[in-house]
Amino acid sequence: MSAPFTGYDLETGILQRVRRWRDALPVLVLPLALRVAGSPLYVGLCLLAVLISRGILLGVEPTARGPLAVLAYAVSGPQVGSDWLSPLWSLLELLVDFDWLAQTGKEDLLRLLAIVGVWGLPAATLARAGACYAAGREQSFFQNLTVALRRQLGIWSIAVLPLVAILGLSSVMFVAGALEQLGRVGMWISELVSLLALPLVILIGLLAAGAVVAVPLAWTAMAVEKRNDAVDSLSRGYEYLYRRPVQLLLYSLCGYGLAMIVYLLARAVSSAGLALALVAARTGSGDLAGQSWLQVVMEQLPLAVAAAATGGLTGAIYLLMRQSANYQEIEDIAVSPVELRDAEMPTLPTATDQPSQP
Repeated sequence: MSAPFTGYDLETGILQRVRRWRDALPVLVLPLALRVAGSPLYVGLCLLAVLISRGILLGVEPTARGPLAVLAYAVSGPQVGSDWLSPLWSLLELLVDFDWLAQTGKEDLLRLLAIVGVWGLPAATLARAGACYAAGREQSFFQNLTVALRRQLGIWSIAVLPLVAILGLSSVMFVAGALEQLGRVGMWISELVSLLALPLVILIGLLAAGAVVAVPLAWTAMAVEKRNDAVDSLSRGYEYLYRRPVQLLLYSLCGYGLAMIVYLLARAVSSAGLALALVAARTGSGDLAGQSWLQVVMEQLPLAVAAAATGGLTGAIYLLMRQSANYQEIEDIAVSPVELRDAEMPTLPTATDQPSQP
């Protein structure tokens, strides 16, 4: 005889939905992505990109204003007495006040584009690896690198698309400026056009300011999603930024704290190893010649480790934002050859495909 029905046990259903602690606290997936910073292959890829960026930034004054100055300060080696929050304050200052754009010359723009081109492959590889670790579907270094290489053209186009859109929208202001050369009437017409173009100016600001966050998220989308589409990936980046800004900020602050812990640990290991190596070299020969490259590499190693951790955390943060905004499970990542294969467009049968009638 069956037991009498006593009602639904709602508490059991709620506990069954929370399969893991990360379902209750999604931020717990972020430390899983830090495994990227412990891989010599991923750190080596970042170290190579850092050294190339160091060469591109030669001649840039670290005390100047602009993103190149912040990058030059970062690759110039450990700063004595520097505040561990100084990189964050420098970046926030650039994101809040964009007046440095008016002082950016053609050479600085080319250097910035070159750095973006150099970091496209490492960023996509690290983001994919971090996302795979966070989702529990890890792949090898060469598998992640192969996917990033295969989608590299789309990754570069993601960095260019916002610039093309901004230049297209700015053509209206170019016309307004050209009208001022027609005299007093032209100035009145230029003022009228400028007022009518106010919505476009706001849209330009949204695209330009949002690209700083949307492009890295779009690179992650290009690396982990089944659909290899630059426009769709970029739209995801802007959507997560402007649709969930507070949540993205909280995840980013948690990620920054984890990345700084990794950086401090790597800096301690690097400085201790370099100091003991130089002491051993001085004791052995008294000549430090030939140690310059070792010193350069060891000084850049903490930055490379922190960059690897940041790339992996970006992948994990993307999965969390996608789950919140699109209700898509974290485990939904393209890893198999079937999932990574580009979708084929359907075709309609033609007259030649029909069987001939007897």
